[in-house]
Amino acid sequence: MPRKYKRRVGSRRYADYTAETLQMCLAEIRSGDISHRKAEQKYKIPRRTILNKLKGNHCKKPGKQPIFTSQEEHQFVECIVALGEYGFPINSRELRHIIKNYLSRCGREVKTFQDNLPGQDWTNAFIIRHPEISIRFAENIKRTRAAVDEPLLRSFFENLAGELKDVPPSSVWNFDETNLTDDPGKKKSWLRKEPSIQKLLEMHQKHLSPSCSVVTPLENCCLHM
Repeated sequence: MPRKYKRRVGSRRYADYTAETLQMCLAEIRSGDISHRKAEQKYKIPRRTILNKLKGNHCKKPGKQPIFTSQEEHQFVECIVALGEYGFPINSRELRHIIKNYLSRCGREVKTFQDNLPGQDWTNAFIIRHPEISIRFAENIKRTRAAVDEPLLRSFFENLAGELKDVPPSSVWNFDETNLTDDPGKKKSWLRKEPSIQKLLEMHQKHLSPSCSVVTPLENCCLHM
């Protein structure tokens, strides 16, 4: 199947109606206000489709069914968001390997994936299904943020000593600098989509306290809350 499907001229139109229109049609039929044939003419929905929906047949989405459940994909999104908040954002390739490891641990084999590794088309469809994830370029740390001095380093190790108290040595892991890039600004990362300015204003207005206005008529003075 091509990556970008283009409908052929003269081919059969499929589901040329919205979900709201279908629900209105079914509700009117169930109430007895209209017959199947009149509903077909009024809402431009095939009669066979109306009968199937009334009987509960073909309720799934058309086309190939998703490989993972909505709960599994929600966990993938939470993993992407958590890694981004921890300061280790991932890219498309790393997500595909995370999915592959997940399938291996579950003992599942997906025939549409080559060696259980999702393809680029799957990741493109995944980010379309989850608009809360966005792809952005990583930002380099500025020198002012990267600058450290001796008191700051001593404070770090003092805090680290308190955090590692009563922690067994077997639970302490050490990492080196392998595979760390010196120019992360060239890397596209998957992160949580930041709310727009309009959304931030709406959220801010919800938390605003009621305003007070003072009205001063000619003789009396009253305060309206």
